[in-house]
Formats: sequence, C-alpha cells, structure tokens
Amino acid sequence: MSKIFEYKGFQGEIEFDAHEGILFGKILFIDDLVTYEAESMPELKKEFEVTVDDYLQTCIDVGKKPEAPCKGTFNVRIGSELHRKLAVQSKRNGIKLNDFVKQAIVNELEHRSNTVDTFTHEHHVYKHDLLSVGGGDSTKWVVKSTTSH
Repeated sequence: MSKIFEYKGFQGEIEFDAHEGILFGKILFIDDLVTYEAESMPELKKEFEVTVDDYLQTCIDVGKKPEAPCKGTFNVRIGSELHRKLAVQSKRNGIKLNDFVKQAIVNELEHRSNTVDTFTHEHHVYKHDLLSVGGGDSTKWVVKSTTSH
C-alpha cells in the first residue's frame, strides 16, 4: 500500500494514530500546515481531496499563489570531501556539476523502481504419533515426532 495520496499535483501523507483510532495526514511539500483526518481509508482519501480543493480556494480568496509542491531546486549538504570528488568527476566527464548530480539521482531512482523485494516464508508441519511400546502392565507410551517443510 502506498503511504501517499496524489491529487491535482499535490501529495499527502497517510498516518495512523492507534491511541485515538484515527487516520490523518497533511499536504506534503508546501510551507503551510494543511491537515486532514478520517476514520477509514476511503474517507481519508476524500478528506485529502477536499482539503487540497479548500487549500486552492483559500489561496484564491486571499490572493496568494498556491505553492508548487516541489519547485525543482533543493539544497543538499554533503560535506567538502564529497563535494570535491563530485566536482572532479563531473569535470572529467565534461558536464556541469548540477547535471552530474541530476543524472546520479535519476540512476538511483530508476534502480530503486526496478528493485523487487523477495520474501521467503517457510511452513513447518509437525506430526506427532502416540505409539504404545510393550504390553500389559509394562505398556509405555512414546511420542514420535516428524517434521516436514
């Protein structure tokens, strides 16, 4: 299950409060804090969409331009040594540092989207047979166990 809703170019998170028994979230990647909550997933999705529509209408009402969820620029702190290595490698490749970083991100995202998680789940079946050994007053009972996979 995805933990993110999408509607009209906006993304919203999906969270659960076990103590209160409610689902909730907020619109992601904007400076304003815009939240929604509900008691079921279908209701939460509807509340997210209503909240996005309300956010857009509020922006119109107050004369504010709605924020683009992601503007295309961000700052990354990577340390001076890694910065130097990137600069040297991008120079060797004859491309700008920004293009080098952009391609590295694209490569990583493509790699992750092609990754398949495999889970192995084993079942063990235990069989117990109650066997009698001997006879008469000296009868003993023995449990014979076998395991199969």
